[in-house]
Amino acid sequence: MNIYVKNPAVFQCPSDKGDAYYPTVFNCFQDYGNSYPVQWGIDSWGVQHVDGVLGAPPGLEGASISSKTVALKPATNVIHGDWPWQGNRSDTTPQDLWHDFSGRRGQNMLFGDAQALYYHIPATIDFWGGLAPDINFTWW
Repeated sequence: MNIYVKNPAVFQCPSDKGDAYYPTVFNCFQDYGNSYPVQWGIDSWGVQHVDGVLGAPPGLEGASISSKTVALKPATNVIHGDWPWQGNRSDTTPQDLWHDFSGRRGQNMLFGDAQALYYHIPATIDFWGGLAPDINFTWW
């Protein structure tokens, strides 16, 4: 992506506090090169993985999502979001609370139609690790 973007700082969230899943990561942009990861390699939390291993067959760590698939319902297709949006990140650990307004967990999210918005993450996401993508759900 950096060859298309003149200023890599666009990939840095000013509220980036790191990744509590890996306690030694205090700033995702500095350690990973991006504050906004894609759903990579597997489908989980109701989101179809966007990216995978180059040349891999569909499935686990498989092929990237096609633009034809995104086009099925782009307004709800999650492309990426702030690092701690997924359910395996805490809603109580300060390092994972990049944007916590009045005790409501939320993250910046980018969808397939190029809209970016601040999205309130449901508290029940913690139980959605195995939730398969559903194009008719709130997101997929």
